[in-house]
Amino acid sequence: MRRQVVIVSVVVGLVAASCSGDATTTEATDSGAATTTSTTTSTTEASTTTEPSTTTEAAADGVGTLTEFVNGRAELTVPLDHDDPGGPTIAVPVWLRPADDPDARIGVLLVNPGGPGVAANGLVRAADNIYAERLLEVFDIVAVDPRGTSPSTAVDCGNGIDEYLGAVDWSPEDQAELDELDRHIQGQVDRCVGADPDLIDHVSTMDTVHDHAMLIEALGEETATWFGFSYGTTLGAALVTEYPELIRAAVFDGASQHVGYGDPVAELLADAEADEALLVRILEGCDASGDCPIDGPAIDAFRRVAAAADEDPFDDDPALVPVNQQLFGWVIAAGPHAYGGPTLPLLTAVAAADDGDGSLLQQYVADAADFQQLFSGFLQIICLDYPYRGETPYPDDIDDLVDEVAPTRASVFPTPEFLEDVQLPGECERWPVGPELLPGPLSGEGGGPVLLVTATGDPVTPKGSADALAEELVNETVLVVEDDQHVSYNKFGNEAQRCATRVINDFLVDLEVPPEGFVCGP
Repeated sequence: MRRQVVIVSVVVGLVAASCSGDATTTEATDSGAATTTSTTTSTTEASTTTEPSTTTEAAADGVGTLTEFVNGRAELTVPLDHDDPGGPTIAVPVWLRPADDPDARIGVLLVNPGGPGVAANGLVRAADNIYAERLLEVFDIVAVDPRGTSPSTAVDCGNGIDEYLGAVDWSPEDQAELDELDRHIQGQVDRCVGADPDLIDHVSTMDTVHDHAMLIEALGEETATWFGFSYGTTLGAALVTEYPELIRAAVFDGASQHVGYGDPVAELLADAEADEALLVRILEGCDASGDCPIDGPAIDAFRRVAAAADEDPFDDDPALVPVNQQLFGWVIAAGPHAYGGPTLPLLTAVAAADDGDGSLLQQYVADAADFQQLFSGFLQIICLDYPYRGETPYPDDIDDLVDEVAPTRASVFPTPEFLEDVQLPGECERWPVGPELLPGPLSGEGGGPVLLVTATGDPVTPKGSADALAEELVNETVLVVEDDQHVSYNKFGNEAQRCATRVINDFLVDLEVPPEGFVCGP
């Protein structure tokens, strides 16, 4: 059985790839900079070139300054610790695509793809492929690479993330296996926290919220408009709640309540239900297709592959991450097919693994995410936010509750005896710094209107989680999309997504809200 948060939430940040073809290009790719942090002085004056910035001992007079944009990139100098504005500073990357029609310009559209742990620059660099022309004409598209996602603000959790995720038994069946997993998790926490003690306490969602507020002022704007996907809806909700006067309007697409801020049992069951629905669609689609590469009932092959991965992770290709039962479950729940991609590559990989060759399955998992890049950023951000320290409370019958709402998944990935020990971020329950709590409730009171968009069959951020966020907001309109994909803004998508895209465009430009009860369907 897959872990509900630590693996699946990473993939939330891949929204841009699903919407634009390949919008998640990161700053690391752009600059070629190293991912380590040093103590040299950051640039605070306008310049034609900028080097990746790091923690400094500079005076506070540079705080809030924005360098000149060069090739669409600048740097904003912000306090390392917003509670100590006169202390050390860091610089966060800012990206800009100017509005096509300056005379019709409305202002700045701040965008974020999700994650956490995913850089936002891809949503600017690939803006022409993502947004409708209506938006490109009237908005400057602007993004901040959140702390923890760029070379200048990354905490190095060490190499070996692939082995950490793919080569260890995450379904312990006895106390000895549980003890080994416990040592494994604690070792990873120690590597992350020990990597940069000065930075590790200042990469939370709220740190990035404060950075965005400083950016709006640095750009000379009275307000900005927010467009966030997936975890970007949490970031946006925190921003409009903390700084309501700065937000003209906001769209939360693929919305969800932040991890750990709702009922943990309800969160777990909502994830299980979403996984169940997706798995059933995959299996039924295979069985009904004349082209499915799996012989016999698809569920039998999935069961055999899951059992084999639990017994001995697939490592036929030594150049790729081994695939254990956890990663097999993860790629079913949140692989490219969850973002509108075809299921045939997954089914082909399962068929090959069932025949004894796991290399295609390894490749499918590797193509889905760069774990080394994503996991470190995700872990440091989510764990600093996470409100629990110590054990998360679960009832004694939690395994029965999970199996009841997800019987098909439970038959493929039997619920481990120690479910409560491997669910939700076991790392975060041990995190020795923080938490840096989000404001509660995430009401957005006093801010502009919010359009919350949720798909009925979203396999990554289930509708139930979006409903929980909607209950906290005070000025929201909910747009329901009858679709099975994660996030709905897609000008090249299916009929339901194109409908949602039109509604979102009208809202962002004209603040026009859909009629009460309006649904985008096929």
